[in-house]
Amino acid sequence: MRLLFRVALSSVYLAVVLVPLWLALSVKRPAGANPAYDVSLATGLVALSLLFVTFLLPKRMRWLSRALGIDVVLGVHRLVGMSALGFVLLHAATVFAADTDNLALLDLRTAPWRARAAVGATVALLLLVSSSVWRSKLIKRYESWRAVHVVLALTVLVLTGLHVWLLRHLVMQSPFRLWFTALAVIVLVASVHRWVWRALHAWRRPYVVDEVRSESPTVSTLVLHPVEHRGMRRFKPGQFAWIRMGSTPLGFEEHPFTIASAPDPTGAVQFT
Repeated sequence: MRLLFRVALSSVYLAVVLVPLWLALSVKRPAGANPAYDVSLATGLVALSLLFVTFLLPKRMRWLSRALGIDVVLGVHRLVGMSALGFVLLHAATVFAADTDNLALLDLRTAPWRARAAVGATVALLLLVSSSVWRSKLIKRYESWRAVHVVLALTVLVLTGLHVWLLRHLVMQSPFRLWFTALAVIVLVASVHRWVWRALHAWRRPYVVDEVRSESPTVSTLVLHPVEHRGMRRFKPGQFAWIRMGSTPLGFEEHPFTIASAPDPTGAVQFT
């Protein structure tokens, strides 16, 4: 069953990347466009699709994590993110190759807003990948890195969308307009589910600490019980939960711990 799910998921991933290329075959090419224009269009569309997949993967979709495992999901997230950066840089290179006059777009003082958005998104993506690859050297504290990572990811997303919109060439054509709208709606729904619905759900289903039991000089066990809700009564060996201390589910400090107890009728749960 898991194998079938992975095959289906791979098919969806290929569709997300290849459908824009298929749509590109029907695009109206500007007069006098050379072959480099076609390459720039193709690489830009692939880069956009890869950014879309990269943004969605870490949104903690349970059906995905259960099927593949969180380690696999995050590993694919990193791989696709690096691939997206490669296609973005290739897209920029082919834009300049298509018309050397486009080099003037790098002067942000006189460049149109579509070019400013593209440059800003590229710089933010470079910072995003660099801060992830060299995280231990650049940002020591995990919570600080995570906050920077989320802010840079949102910056890339917003500026990329603005770049596509301000270009106007593709969004004026119905197939691409529908495709971009579908991607935008999926991203919006996933973001609301991750940062709003899950936060509100956690806020309404808090746990309190019953006991902190010392197991050794460096190991402790937390015993929690749910407040006015059923709690986690069904889980399998090896599953984990994200623990966030405090009175609010908002913020960037949270830690994954494997559950160290068996399901309890009261909903009580332990973490070591």
